[in-house]
Amino acid sequence: AAAAAAAASPIGHGGTATIADDALGSDWRRFAQLAKLRDGLCAWGADEIYEAQQQGAIAVLFLPAGRFPEVEAQAFQLRGQNLVCHLISESRNPALHAEVCQFGMAAILCKPLLGPEESGLLDATVTVAEQAAQLAAQQRQQELQQQQQQHQQLLLLQQQHQQQ
Repeated sequence: AAAAAAAASPIGHGGTATIADDALGSDWRRFAQLAKLRDGLCAWGADEIYEAQQQGAIAVLFLPAGRFPEVEAQAFQLRGQNLVCHLISESRNPALHAEVCQFGMAAILCKPLLGPEESGLLDATVTVAEQAAQLAAQQRQQELQQQQQQHQQLLLLQQQHQQQ
């Protein structure tokens, strides 16, 4: 998934927006370089960021302010997990905000994302499917038992009626 997303990278050949030489600027330049290298140590877009978060792979997260309020609301909690979380304001840094918006949200990863087979997510999906199949079988079994009970009650009523 990361390789496919990297092929559709919004990073152009002209470099990144002009940004200050602070932690945000340094981190963003690092992300832009990683995105150009396509080495699997960066992710972008809601799906990849979610997957990276599930795998504990995010080192630095970039959020354009106002675009993902549900994630912004968790920024303090994310920072408490030793995750660098940059919330980029459009009013303070319009060029960088616009660039980050091209990615949706973005992250520098501390390790490459694992595929579904390696991450165990494929197994989890199979487990959910198996559980659903077991539940359906249990429900069918209960329905059959109810039908058998109703049939036995009808037979009993018929026998009682014949005896009278």
